[in-house]
Amino acid sequence: MNVISQSMEKIAPPQAALPVLDSPTYSPMFKFKMELRAPYFDPTAIALISVETIDKSNDEVRIVGYCAMNLFINSKTKEPPKSEAVQVIKTYIKLTLGCYSNEWTLSTPYLLPRTL
Repeated sequence: MNVISQSMEKIAPPQAALPVLDSPTYSPMFKFKMELRAPYFDPTAIALISVETIDKSNDEVRIVGYCAMNLFINSKTKEPPKSEAVQVIKTYIKLTLGCYSNEWTLSTPYLLPRTL
């Protein structure tokens, strides 16, 4: 998992997790938690998550899917903030997120549309 700003600046170092070993193969469960602590966060922060596996045919890492989530939303419009100069509220990330199988293109400024 990576946390970046709209301008692609890294907000926190990337972290990884393995699935619970007795979870189903086709529906793995991850008990992953990442805490971010700082006096100030860029309101445009986005969590980018990729799910990877190992291809047994050649022992290479392959990406299964991607998902992303805004960490904050504009308190008035309930949309992702487009700049740092807005009042925001945090979103709650204890959710089940859908993964997308095709890779998205990251370009600056990266604007993640509202998914709620």
